[in-house]
Amino acid sequence: MKEKGFTNRIKIAVPGICLSIIFLMGFFFVFTVIFIRKNMELQTQAAAETIMDTVESELNSLEETAYLLAGDRDVKNLVGAFGVDFFDLGAEAAEKMDSVLGRLTSIDNVVAFNSSGQFYRLKGTAPNTVLNRVFYLAGNNDARTLNIPSGKEGYIGLSEKVVKNGEASGYVVILAEQSLIRRMLGAYDELDYLGACLYSGDEMICSNRTESKEKIEESIGKALFVKEKAIGISGFKLLVFCDNTLVRNVVAYFSVAMPLIISLLIVLFIAFMMFMRRHMFTAYELDMQSTHLSLLKKQISAHFTVNTLNVIRALVNKGEKESAASTCDELSKLLRYANGGDEYISLLEEFNVLSQYVLIMQTRYPGRIEADLEEEDFFSEVYIPRMLLQPIVENAIVHGISSGKGTICLNARLEKDDLFITVSDNGRGMGSRTLADLLESINSADSDYKKLESVALRNIQRRIRILCGDDYGLSVTSELGKGTEVVVHLPVRK
Repeated sequence: MKEKGFTNRIKIAVPGICLSIIFLMGFFFVFTVIFIRKNMELQTQAAAETIMDTVESELNSLEETAYLLAGDRDVKNLVGAFGVDFFDLGAEAAEKMDSVLGRLTSIDNVVAFNSSGQFYRLKGTAPNTVLNRVFYLAGNNDARTLNIPSGKEGYIGLSEKVVKNGEASGYVVILAEQSLIRRMLGAYDELDYLGACLYSGDEMICSNRTESKEKIEESIGKALFVKEKAIGISGFKLLVFCDNTLVRNVVAYFSVAMPLIISLLIVLFIAFMMFMRRHMFTAYELDMQSTHLSLLKKQISAHFTVNTLNVIRALVNKGEKESAASTCDELSKLLRYANGGDEYISLLEEFNVLSQYVLIMQTRYPGRIEADLEEEDFFSEVYIPRMLLQPIVENAIVHGISSGKGTICLNARLEKDDLFITVSDNGRGMGSRTLADLLESINSADSDYKKLESVALRNIQRRIRILCGDDYGLSVTSELGKGTEVVVHLPVRK
């Protein structure tokens, strides 16, 4: 498998997985919102039935009690009296009705008014200021419902006219504290999204929520579900709604979470590709380089060995036994070098092996090749990858000067933490177009490992950059008819 193809598959597969995750999250988001809305509506409907039944029963008891008392003979006599007689009759009426009113625990106050505004508390202890307000509203409001603010709580109630001899002689008023109704409306306060309100006409009297009336009205306008119900003929109206706060919170959560997750996936993708490039791809390329080194060793062991043995046979036939024996020694050293196990060797050892290699090539091309290998004291302390320079020297000999005569020069220098090794020849060189093609090939990211001839400058370049980084590698300069120079740039390794 080619590394480029494998990389492309990774680059396609990983974004595909990321997009799948994003798609699944989007599907999960839509499903979650739909599920939450449906569940909220069902719970609100069930809660609305219970709340409305409870409050309706309570308010109906107020309405029925007010109607019955307004028709009671004792109450009619009471509201038709004035002065001392009014209070005397009130005491008698209260005593007679105590057994009936005592069972109505939700009714906090029962008050009778005559036409002049005198009142008698048949039950309860409502403040005078409240009762004065009640009388004013009962006489100046066509609606039977009452909403009386009083401190933090206040009262709600119903007024019923007492008719005697065809004329209204007074009122009977039933009052209940708003806290009682509020507790009923708040029976499902654990459902944060559920709101319940009691209206008198278009005016909100009380609610299970502590927010302002304006805020509650705004929530009702945006509610997911609203249910209303009128209570008898009293004028009271119940409204239960399901606001969209929870849905908004879910949407807000996903609105924040989705970009964060997408950003995280992008960062993870970049980190993954960097990790793959640094570890897996690098390991893959190193394995391929190891394969190429093995191929290079086989090349030396086969092609070069056969040619060298032919040279040795020719020397033997000529009677030059010492030269033949020396060439055998050089070939043996070179083969041991090629099959060595260490990845790095000292620059001194590399130069010594190259010297053996040049001697063999000089024997193969007698009188054509001269070599100048400049060694320095630091060569024994600096290490380079094994078999890094031999292909460069071979290229210089075979492609540069084998068809004529020339000189191969090898030298190295240190510049702080950098090592520069120069291999030059004064052979035929290259034209600018050929040099440009060679440089493009050397620096190309694409490579075909099936070609043995690619184990040369391009693979040396890739090998250096894999082992040392992209800041290092080969540089080539050449001029037609004047020769070629290859500079190997490496980090200093001791």
